[in-house]
Amino acid sequence: MKHVKSFALFESQEALTPRQVKFLDENTRGSWRLNPGKNPGSFGSWRLNPTTGLVDIDGSFSCLTGAELKDLLGIQFGKVSGDFNCSYNKLTTLEGAPQEVGGSFYCNNNQLTSLKGAPQKVEVDFWCYSNELTSLEGAPQEVGGNFKCHNKELTSLKGAPLEVGEYFYLVPRDGFRWTTKGKLEYMTKNPEWITLILPTIPYDSLIVAVSEDPTLLKTIEDFDKVLYNKVLKGLGWDKMGPDLLRQIKDGIL
Repeated sequence: MKHVKSFALFESQEALTPRQVKFLDENTRGSWRLNPGKNPGSFGSWRLNPTTGLVDIDGSFSCLTGAELKDLLGIQFGKVSGDFNCSYNKLTTLEGAPQEVGGSFYCNNNQLTSLKGAPQKVEVDFWCYSNELTSLEGAPQEVGGNFKCHNKELTSLKGAPLEVGEYFYLVPRDGFRWTTKGKLEYMTKNPEWITLILPTIPYDSLIVAVSEDPTLLKTIEDFDKVLYNKVLKGLGWDKMGPDLLRQIKDGIL
């Protein structure tokens, strides 16, 4: 058995450059999420998966301290059971980033202009704030925890996740639920974000939300009169008289 284990290790190292091997050895560590109460630096391992040709991490990977990386050294990551942290570098691309992350994925405070290459499934949090992103194209479509994307250059939320388990942050410390109701409530309180958020709401979901809370019509009307009239027609409220419609929007009825 020892011989088999040594052979597998040799094969993994042979397929990578010495620099890549050192990079993986120095930055792979255990995950406190998977092993609470233990020293996270004392365990954790990586292997080159012979089936996929990708590097899998049993534990977490963190390369944020003073590395000033512009890329991930040509390594192609597969699955990471813990966290993956490449924040506070000079990354301009996420090429090679893990495909699946069992913990959180952090790529904030880099020089990214795109999230292309990001994992498509992240079990806990996804942080991509303080980059140079104008949209969220390439972002994971499933995030189990929080999604933090505050970038002053954002002009579109195109590519945003379909599912966010906890809160979505457009600004620090002010998150909202990534549901139709949560989006509409946040827009009502923060109208400066309407142009970014409203296009992410599917029309069918919008119809349901407004039927349950007609006061949301005001938010839609202020932003997009065409969409407002479409919603009224979809609900059959376009035939109402102006007085009755006003009472519905004001929550009197």
